[in-house]
Amino acid sequence: MRRSDGARVNLSKRTKLVSVAGTELEGWVLNVSRGGIRLILEDSLGVGDVFAVHVGDPDDADAFVRPGRVVWVQQ
Repeated sequence: MRRSDGARVNLSKRTKLVSVAGTELEGWVLNVSRGGIRLILEDSLGVGDVFAVHVGDPDDADAFVRPGRVVWVQQ
């Protein structure tokens, strides 16, 4: 069953995840919705990991930063 957390918006933007310890991981955003964000990263993450999620170039008007927690991982 699908959650009804809003429509997904397909994106193709660079992303940077910054951990509490300051580790930075870079990748690409595939889509965002009210309930979450789908990313492609070359680095491995663990369920429960917490990050500040930076989407887009900081100079872009539509760039944003949100807190995030990994809830699902597919290798």
